[in-house]
Amino acid sequence: MKSQIETTEKDTYLYFWKIGGIGIIQCLDCNYQKEIVSFTHGLNTSTTGLQCQLCGQFQSIKDWHNNKQIHCSCGGILEREKKLFCPKCKSKKIQYNMSFIT
Repeated sequence: MKSQIETTEKDTYLYFWKIGGIGIIQCLDCNYQKEIVSFTHGLNTSTTGLQCQLCGQFQSIKDWHNNKQIHCSCGGILEREKKLFCPKCKSKKIQYNMSFIT
């Protein structure tokens, strides 16, 4: 099932905050694919997906809160509010195919 992406005239990009659950991110330019966690929650815990703005790697953090700034092992900052991009070719032409919603 494909997630519904909110768009405006100015912004058609994909953001973590616009998607939920677990699914596959795919680059429409180079066909890179990876399973990612956007956001899952349970009774007492949650897991949040973030992307490094330097190297582009996707990471999931347990019990992350918006006010924490976390750095990737490469030194880049992990973000949830920035446009998602392909870690391989840096394209922002990507889609998200949700596998599980929580």
